[in-house]
Amino acid sequence: MGKDLMASEAPGEPQLPIHRLIGEFMSAAPGVERVLVSSDQRAICVWSIVNNLPVDEVHRIYACENILLDRFPQITIDFHVVDRRDAPAEGLIPGAETVYIGEQGTAPLQSAR
Repeated sequence: MGKDLMASEAPGEPQLPIHRLIGEFMSAAPGVERVLVSSDQRAICVWSIVNNLPVDEVHRIYACENILLDRFPQITIDFHVVDRRDAPAEGLIPGAETVYIGEQGTAPLQSAR
């Protein structure tokens, strides 16, 4: 997954690869079942996977994305919200790392390629 950028929320805290920090943050957005991330030299791509989420809940996900864009203005982050509409989540985004799997999956921060 390209060069790992590191970030921490406060001085003295352990450094966390930026894609993991973004994945953990987006996993807290309402209705997000999974967060998939890929990156290259141009951008970090983030897919928040939801299932049949009402529009007002999608707007809450956008608000979380905006917080990250404001927090990391020097990084190009390309966000996507994917509504799987009851389809299996596995294989939706080939080549992306699964950073978070919610209650319907297994455990947070499981890496699957």
